[in-house]
Amino acid sequence: MKNILLTTSIIFASLLSASAQTYTVAGSTTDISTPANPNSFTLNPNQFNTVGAVWNNTMVDLNANSFMITYNLYLGSADAGADGSGFVLQTIAPSSSLVGNIGDAMGFGLSTSCYNNPASPNCSNSLTPSLTVEFDTHANFNDPMMDHMAIVQNGDTRGTRGFPLLAPAVQMHATKSNVEDNLQYSVMITWDHVNKVLAIDFDGSRRITYTNNIVNTVFGGNPNIFWGITSATGTRRNLQEIYDVTVAYFGPLPVQMAAFNVKKGSENQAFLTWSTATESNNSYFTVQRSADGLKFSDVTRVDKLGSGNSTSTLNYNAVDSKPLSGVSYYRIKQTDLNGKFSTSKVLAFSNESNMNSLAITLYPVPASTSLNVDVISAETETASVQVFDMNGKLILNLNQEVSQGASTFSIGTQELPIGIYLLKMYSPASNDFQTKQFVKN
Repeated sequence: MKNILLTTSIIFASLLSASAQTYTVAGSTTDISTPANPNSFTLNPNQFNTVGAVWNNTMVDLNANSFMITYNLYLGSADAGADGSGFVLQTIAPSSSLVGNIGDAMGFGLSTSCYNNPASPNCSNSLTPSLTVEFDTHANFNDPMMDHMAIVQNGDTRGTRGFPLLAPAVQMHATKSNVEDNLQYSVMITWDHVNKVLAIDFDGSRRITYTNNIVNTVFGGNPNIFWGITSATGTRRNLQEIYDVTVAYFGPLPVQMAAFNVKKGSENQAFLTWSTATESNNSYFTVQRSADGLKFSDVTRVDKLGSGNSTSTLNYNAVDSKPLSGVSYYRIKQTDLNGKFSTSKVLAFSNESNMNSLAITLYPVPASTSLNVDVISAETETASVQVFDMNGKLILNLNQEVSQGASTFSIGTQELPIGIYLLKMYSPASNDFQTKQFVKN
């Protein structure tokens, strides 16, 4: 059997899936979720002068967390309708009354009356402080005629009340001027907390990239925000809805791993080794094992080396003297001094005593330029590999030679748009399918 060897850098990360999220609706917004379309909402009905919002209940630290939020946006079927939607970052805790103004305010911005009264000393009827990606479907005043998007600060949609647009208006769709065409369009919002980059993709095309330390420039040094999606109508109307909202938060924890390996030792034992490049407030590690790669139980505890704070490479090892028959899945759980914990990627291991199934693991996650696939196969064969996007569209279809036991191959991901994907692999020898999710950043 070939050893499974991983030498790429792995950063422990916290990933909170969409299924763990809860939401608060406000104004005209209603929850229309179904098992087939979870986290879906009617933002506003097809009526005049409505305003609605849906808020995610998780507070996000923009200094410590990157995120990727995706959803499908429906902006109606009437080209002459209005008014649009906003993706909002703001600091007020969600409530059923947290909603902005109707019409071109789109549920987050300043009211028309505020703009119509230049002598008004202040306009506090918007969500402030806030940063909003507006998806504007109606040309008001100096707006461009095409359906467009921009980044707005403190609800100043026109940029004339002291807060110029952070990113100027661009056509919403890469090739179409009208998106009120009875179709759903994919939206993806990503925040890179390390490089301070906010990026917006619409229908699979990058439309805006904005680089700025928004914690300081927009939120006055407060990194803790809530996010939500708003909409409104005024004297014109459209049904406006969102479907299948997903969110992933990526927050680095204090330990950076440099390597994690598992190989066959004497008497079919599983011998695990890992090393850390840096440690901060580390307490201990736990080796965990699973039969299916989903439900894990503890095997053994390994205490930290030294004080738990280090900038030098530290090497660890552990032995599972009684691995499961056939395939076992292993991961390392790392626990901080304050009790917080994170887990590494998962590695598959076979003692070959009952090798009759297929097992795969993917890394690194998120993937940037390439995705590595570790495979354990019952025999040397040609396996089928397919990659799908979250809309079920087939992105990649190939035949891959794999060896009996353990082998590794790579898939280039550099040309893939940022998003969440499913990799499906089929083994003719074992008549077994394996499906794994990965993220492209």
